[in-house]
Amino acid sequence: RLLCSLTEKLSGGLLITGKPPLYKMILYYSLLVFFCLFISHMSQGQLLKKRRKVRLLSSLFLVSLTLLMILHGKPSFSYTCLDVGQGSCNLVQKDGFVMLFDAGSSSVSDIYRYRIESTLKYFGISKIDLVFLSHGDSDHICAIPDMLDGYHPSLTGGNAGGISISRILVPDLNGNEEEYSGLEEVIEKAQASGIPVSAVSEGDIWKIGRNSDHEEEIMTLRVLSPSPDRMTGETNQDCIVLLLRIGKVQILFTGDLEKEGEEMFTEAYTGSPLFSSPEDTENILVVGHHGSRNASSDAFLSLTRPDLAVISCGKNNRYGHPSRQVLGRLRKRHIPYIRTDRTGAFTMTPKQCP
Repeated sequence: RLLCSLTEKLSGGLLITGKPPLYKMILYYSLLVFFCLFISHMSQGQLLKKRRKVRLLSSLFLVSLTLLMILHGKPSFSYTCLDVGQGSCNLVQKDGFVMLFDAGSSSVSDIYRYRIESTLKYFGISKIDLVFLSHGDSDHICAIPDMLDGYHPSLTGGNAGGISISRILVPDLNGNEEEYSGLEEVIEKAQASGIPVSAVSEGDIWKIGRNSDHEEEIMTLRVLSPSPDRMTGETNQDCIVLLLRIGKVQILFTGDLEKEGEEMFTEAYTGSPLFSSPEDTENILVVGHHGSRNASSDAFLSLTRPDLAVISCGKNNRYGHPSRQVLGRLRKRHIPYIRTDRTGAFTMTPKQCP
């Protein structure tokens, strides 16, 4: 028991392989059946006479089969809006770098175990590099405390019992304790698990890429809000707004931004080169506050000019999200939209841009 518990704490004690492609699964079982037939046709005398060679061959063969299933390349870039019911969770992958923007739901219980963890394991993700929590509402963060409850730091760092988190980022609210309501539990549990927590605000930037000489291959994460100059004292309006740019794809994550916060944001960024991208750029808008009637105003849509709107909401939710007003504004501008309550999770790569 002691040896097993120590083994669990070692790096590699838990191996998350992800779902192999179909051709690998077919090849795996075909080779396995062929090998079993080959062994079964050998006589007992041949097996005894060549037992060392058979053991060595069997070991090498099984190791090769295992490597065949677990070794596959990471996507150069992909974006997934998970179906978490009435909540929000966005997953971004770039050459092995993984980011989550929000992770919560108010309509699905045990959301981390049944929706988020299973999705991460499907993609073969064992570590999340950055977790952005836009604000402290439960439908945006409740999966993180659940995840941290089962977090067991290994001897070499990371989570020995599952998926690791490198850093958690929360909005910089200038010490306003009321606005941090809901985030205290996350911060406390993260620190107890040895996960650093940082506050971010307008101007913070991350650049992720293999080769800095090729701008098309670099993913840029830029925090646009909250700003010390645009604080309202209300959590939805002071949430993190994040702009992701890679190649000719631009995705704007807005959290629960609406009303006054959206108006101040529009005024601050009108004329900004960030939203004056070339015509061949595909602009994706993750609609604020699950499609609330006060989000995605005409002025905001004129500024961001989305080519596709993604709405994360629950089926038959009691709030009536997305509102007919928001859908009407999108239709008026001929902006196609995707609703997770109808289509489920949505995954996009640069080759799949609308």
